[in-house]
Amino acid sequence: ANHLTLLDGALAFLMRRTTIVNFANRRDWLRLKLDEITRGIDRNRFFGHARSGVIRGFTAKHSDPWNSFTRWVWRYGVEAVKRSPLCYHLRFVGQPAGGPGVERELMDVLASAVTGARTESNLAGWEPESEDGDVDEDGFERLERDDDDDDDARSAGGGSTDLGIALLRPTSDGLAIYHPPPLPSPLPRRLEDEYTALGWLLGYAILHESPLPVAFSSAFLKALAGRADAAGWEDVEEMAPQTARGYENVRAMTDGVDALALTFSVEEEEITVPEPEPGGVFGGAAGTRMIETELVPGGKMKPVTDANVEEYLRLRVAHDVRRVTRSAAVKCVRAAMNDVVPAEYVRMFTAPELACLMGGTAKIDVDEWRANTIYEGGYDADSPQVRWLWRLVGKFTPEERTLLLKFVTGSSRMPAGGFAQLQGMNGVRLFEVMRVAAGWTEGGGGGGGGGG
Repeated sequence: ANHLTLLDGALAFLMRRTTIVNFANRRDWLRLKLDEITRGIDRNRFFGHARSGVIRGFTAKHSDPWNSFTRWVWRYGVEAVKRSPLCYHLRFVGQPAGGPGVERELMDVLASAVTGARTESNLAGWEPESEDGDVDEDGFERLERDDDDDDDARSAGGGSTDLGIALLRPTSDGLAIYHPPPLPSPLPRRLEDEYTALGWLLGYAILHESPLPVAFSSAFLKALAGRADAAGWEDVEEMAPQTARGYENVRAMTDGVDALALTFSVEEEEITVPEPEPGGVFGGAAGTRMIETELVPGGKMKPVTDANVEEYLRLRVAHDVRRVTRSAAVKCVRAAMNDVVPAEYVRMFTAPELACLMGGTAKIDVDEWRANTIYEGGYDADSPQVRWLWRLVGKFTPEERTLLLKFVTGSSRMPAGGFAQLQGMNGVRLFEVMRVAAGWTEGGGGGGGGGG
């Protein structure tokens, strides 16, 4: 770690030069800095004993994981996510198991919840969930909504649910790339609280190497990294490819731009939010309206011509990007994320690198997986059953490998460091293949794999 110490001292100025200090070294440097935040945590304390401390554990509902999380995190504040991994505090209703595998499952269902990807079909097969009582026999709180009795709108949660919107939405139809929708500024308090909770969750994902499997737009990522000024044409191409092609078609016109009847103004959709009722609950669903924004003073009356079309396109692209990077929701998420991971650390990374730190790696390298696997119960790397296993996994499609990873670890993605950084209750725990007796089952959650 000597070279990392130098990067924190005499050579600190090199950290933002990504062509000199590669991602792996900057990630290791970040890990050392974040360990200073988490140092002193008793990682041997199992989640069931959280009730004896300041922070009580919580029971999440598969049918409403986001509100379960936001009520808990607002009750205890940002220190709850900085202090220790969620696996110490979490379990699902109707499932006594806890641990890293259950935490990874929570991150997956939270990702679906904040992007609006959860449907009734996602929930098929779950056992009915009991909602009786505020604290179960193990000291885990059932944080259900009760807007009539709860004077604190923050602990009530549910703003986006009441409005019928997702906190993150696809940048364009048919794309699985997400950022916040166009919301009014300033944000209503309840939505501001939810975006704050989302920022804390993203900071948590980095701090505790617990991926939130969402593909974020590059413009959103650049804003979070404090690199909004670097956003431009390539970001529009990514988040709105049809719009970008339209701009290219306008640029390609050698004459006749005047016939398009364009002006230096933009008409676009904005989400409208009804006034909250007493207690902060929204009285209805969100709506939409069309707004017009001038790209220059008097832009509504300034036509786009062959002579000024390049100026128009430059301003239009800048507007499209700023609508994301300078939105109230993005500013809220960034400020909250920096409560967990300081801004000066985040600025050391590019947008793709930050995506990896928050969301893990989606591509599964079978050779890397195999190299970071340990064997127990009489198995070793040369056992016939082990060779059969890796031969089969090597033949899987990418989708099948993702499903296998989800089955054995609880997550469809790996931490930024790959399989070598797979987390267990006591820190890194490599994937494990073991021989077990027929009919044997293991209680509780685990961070590794299983064998047969």
